[in-house]
Amino acid sequence: MALTDQSVVEAPTTLRDVRLAIPAELRRPDHGRAAGVIAVVAAQVVVAVSVAAAVWATGWWLLAPISWLVSSIAMCALVVLGHDCGHGSLLRSRNAMDALGHVTMSIVGYPYWGWKYSHDAHHRHTNQLGKGEGIYFDNAWNPELVDVYADLDGGRRMIYRACRTFPPLGSLLHMLAYCWPPTRFRAGRQRRRVTFSVVIAAATAVSIVAGLWLGLGSPLAVLHFWVIPAVGFHAWMALYTYLHHTADDVTFHEADEWNPFRAQVEGTVNVFAPRWVSALHLNIDVHVPHHVSTNVPSYHLRAANAALANSEWGPHLRERRLTVGYLHAQVARCRLWSIRDSGYERFGAERSN
Repeated sequence: MALTDQSVVEAPTTLRDVRLAIPAELRRPDHGRAAGVIAVVAAQVVVAVSVAAAVWATGWWLLAPISWLVSSIAMCALVVLGHDCGHGSLLRSRNAMDALGHVTMSIVGYPYWGWKYSHDAHHRHTNQLGKGEGIYFDNAWNPELVDVYADLDGGRRMIYRACRTFPPLGSLLHMLAYCWPPTRFRAGRQRRRVTFSVVIAAATAVSIVAGLWLGLGSPLAVLHFWVIPAVGFHAWMALYTYLHHTADDVTFHEADEWNPFRAQVEGTVNVFAPRWVSALHLNIDVHVPHHVSTNVPSYHLRAANAALANSEWGPHLRERRLTVGYLHAQVARCRLWSIRDSGYERFGAERSN
């Protein structure tokens, strides 16, 4: 569906009525479903480690890319599980979710609280133009303005162009810049929590590196089992997060024109991956209901999306199929944002404005 007849229902400015279109039971944790999701992710990790170990033991390095792919898929599933924990939607116990979130996120290199607060800022300011202090603005794939880009120095331009041209780099740099430095976060409880998570994530990384290097007797083990799969993970993460809010028909708004409905419904896109990929990644590609209500856990996203699609708000949903052609088109077109034209411009537009 491509944002068809919006005259069916006048677009509101809030999400209250839209949330009510999602049945209440889909906005609550289900421990049976949650246990199944945790089992799926645990099975992926076991399979990934087993395949990587088999390649290492046999020396069949021609199969290594398959091992890295399987491991990157499992890492993405870990982060999606941690994502549900961060939103408090997976289980009923907040403490259990915070503990599980630290485990799943740290394995992939994210400090849990740093990721959570950064991600919460994205939800509060989705598709809102402008940058605030620290991490407190839409820090996820918010496009640079044409005139702002024109004033950037050469180094910053190069980094921005590289991230927009090669999204996995953007995902990696985002993790390092907006999740790790405690000083980016508000002093007090948030900063203390982020510092705690940074220590946990750093200790996890040191343990993984030391365990693999010393246990298997080679630094190549670190590359094979962890580093290369982590790079692959950022390709998956960039694929999803980039396309959730980046499309040539998605609009970004200045603060005085921004409202939750424009941002969370009309500014969010379901980009459907093949069903087997979606199942392994816990329906992360079904993104609109998550922005309508972060209380919807991953295992209820498809049912929640069906409820929205069949409601009066259905004509407002943006839905696409994930294909190489679609991804290439968005990366090629969605470079700089023009407030004047309320749309994307190519690189070089800053010289003609």
